[in-house]
Order: sequence, then C-alpha cells, then structure tokens
Amino acid sequence: MESGQPPRDILIVGAGLAGVACAIAISQELGPFVPDLKIRVFERNDFPSTSGGAINLTPVAQRHLASLGVMEELNRMGTHGGADIDSIELLSITSARPVGSIDFTDRAGNDYSGYKGRRVMRVVLLMAMINTAEHAHNIEFIYGKKFTSGGEINDKAAVYFED
Repeated sequence: MESGQPPRDILIVGAGLAGVACAIAISQELGPFVPDLKIRVFERNDFPSTSGGAINLTPVAQRHLASLGVMEELNRMGTHGGADIDSIELLSITSARPVGSIDFTDRAGNDYSGYKGRRVMRVVLLMAMINTAEHAHNIEFIYGKKFTSGGEINDKAAVYFED
C-alpha cells in the first residue's frame, strides 16, 4: 500500500453486530473515495448467529443505526423490527423493589430527538444490519471461516484461518 493511500482490501473477523456495523460504516466513509474498495467479513459459523435474546436500543444507539441505514431496514420489518418503549424500570436484585427508571420520553410521552427506546430481538437487528450491508456493492460475507491468528507481513495485515 502506498503511503497516504487508504486501504483497498479490508478484512473484518466476526459477522456479529460490531463486525457488520464496522463494515457498513467503512463502506459509507471510504466507498465514495476508494472506488475499488473491497470489504470482506469472515464469520466462523456457517450462517449468521441466532443466539441472544432481546436487546434495548437507546435513542443514541438508534441515531447511529439510522446513520448506517439500519433503522430504515428495521422499520420495514414492521412489528418484527422491534417495539418502541417509553422507559425501563429498574428493580433491586435482592428485593425486586423498584429503584428507579430510565426514561426515553418526557413527562408528556414525547420522544427525544426523534427516538424513544426500542426493544428488538438480537437476531432481527443482526439480519437488518446484514440486509443493509448487502445493499453495498463492496461488502462480502464469508461464512465457515474460523480465525486462528493474525500478524503482519511486509507492512500488511495477515489473517489466518483453520482451513
């Protein structure tokens, strides 16, 4: 790679939420300036992971996901794309008594900056992110590749897999 030139071949190990978010963000940021950019996301499983339950998305998280184009994909899924929530009640682990809440709306029930909280299944969020990534012409997913080690050869990253 020439000094001062952006990379043209980017490898991401792991097609979980963070790996896919990185791929989308890199594609959006570098894609317009690097026409031959290629982003490959390697995942050890043979298909996207379905493990994990529901997760909460704060308004800030949703703003970031919206900037990646993921919220549009979640909204297209209708009720499967999650449910808006006004608050999360916090309970004592020892007594189960309420100790407070995290509010995502004001007292009148209005959201902050366009978003309330959202509860969504992790697998649904991941699929929305993968669908968003697949719209980019420069992101490729490669499944069934178990990472073993990484290093550097001639000032370039080297990634090794079991096979």
